[in-house]
Amino acid sequence: MPLSADRFRRLISAGQDQFLRRLAATDRQSAERLRIAYERNVSATRRLLTDLRREAAKTGMGTADLARLPLLQTLRDTFRDGLNRMTITLDREARRATANGAGAGREYAGASLRAVGVTANGFAQPSVETLRAMIPYVDSKAFQDYLARFGKNNADYLGNLILVNASRGISPLQTASQISRYVDNYPLHQARATVRTLQLWSARAGTMAIYRANSDIVTGWIWSADLGPNTCMSCVAMHGTFHGLDEILNDHWNGRCAPVPVTSTRADLGFSSGQEVMTGIDWFMGLSDEQQRDMMGPGMHDAWSAKLFGLTDIPKVTYDPIYGAMRGASPLKELVPSG
Repeated sequence: MPLSADRFRRLISAGQDQFLRRLAATDRQSAERLRIAYERNVSATRRLLTDLRREAAKTGMGTADLARLPLLQTLRDTFRDGLNRMTITLDREARRATANGAGAGREYAGASLRAVGVTANGFAQPSVETLRAMIPYVDSKAFQDYLARFGKNNADYLGNLILVNASRGISPLQTASQISRYVDNYPLHQARATVRTLQLWSARAGTMAIYRANSDIVTGWIWSADLGPNTCMSCVAMHGTFHGLDEILNDHWNGRCAPVPVTSTRADLGFSSGQEVMTGIDWFMGLSDEQQRDMMGPGMHDAWSAKLFGLTDIPKVTYDPIYGAMRGASPLKELVPSG
């Protein structure tokens, strides 16, 4: 019996809940382990930051003078070394995220196929171990290079920050405060985003491997975004679009979109000529003008309202050294070039 159009639409809406439920719990556990490792490895840097703030508060001290202090080089070296030690935990969490993602992707693919009427014995389902071996990201040269540069890149940022602030006349106290905020937040946020994105991409890779292993049943997939006020406009534009099995869902970093399987032709699903699954664009057009402005931002909304670009122009493909082609939202300056 063919799947009704209404049932199919409900499946797309439920896709996010099914895809994210298992990933959310493991992401929280990983984030906590990363936090503990981070606190342990930057404790020495934080003690040096106290000394740096003391130096910055001295009368007559300029930001250029701060840059020349031996203390600053000691702080940068200590920060770099601590982050390098943390990459042991980061690598371990990345590998755990890959395995968790493969398992979640396998689980989601099976649940999605059963939801569209395929019996549990009616499709091939490779093991988690098989799927994990097919996912290349964590063992790639690009990812291992990223880990090797993690400490140096973050330490170099501190040095560059001081030089830029000195050229702009920003006070040493403000500079020391900016360094403290960076040490407190950014590398840990970066590490969490790295593991989360690995898990999400691994989950989608696992799902797509099962879809492709069942190409006699699965004819393609539909991009399903978690539509809401915080959804990026690229994902809004992609939601509800049909894709073949030769494509991947190449969402941006931290992107939570999921591929919903298509197991029949559109005609079999009950769609009449010209009738489609509700897209993200349909959903967006049903919002109030105020809601649309909040999602797009005032500048982009004004330009879109003036018909300077269309919603389908927003998704943009860029190259990521770890994942390859990755889709995100075009900035306004690219959508509406000046001059």
